[in-house]
Amino acid sequence: MPGNCHFNDAWLEHPVYREWIMKVSSNPSTAKCAVCMCNFSLGNMDEAAVKSHVKSEKHKTKLVKQRGSSTLTIKSFFKPKGECPSVSTTQSADAMPSTCASSTSKVTYPIPVAAREDTL
Repeated sequence: MPGNCHFNDAWLEHPVYREWIMKVSSNPSTAKCAVCMCNFSLGNMDEAAVKSHVKSEKHKTKLVKQRGSSTLTIKSFFKPKGECPSVSTTQSADAMPSTCASSTSKVTYPIPVAAREDTL
């Protein structure tokens, strides 16, 4: 029916759409793109509106940026091999070797222990 297309829940499982498409509960003839953070009307186009959105320059550009930034975010948790972590210690900078501490040295921290009668 013209102008009466509704969101199809199968799109949430579709291999191309499932990464970004969201249902708009307040308007069944609208879909939301999680990449572009915008709503688009399904109008009388139904899935053709979804295909049109995924081919748009705005969506493609934002998807590339999102994928690139998430890769950088994951990599930011890891340090390249041989790079010292920035940890504040009670030792002076003179006492530390010019490279990272040797692999045989260990930093130990007290482990809190609760007895059976203790209240947590």
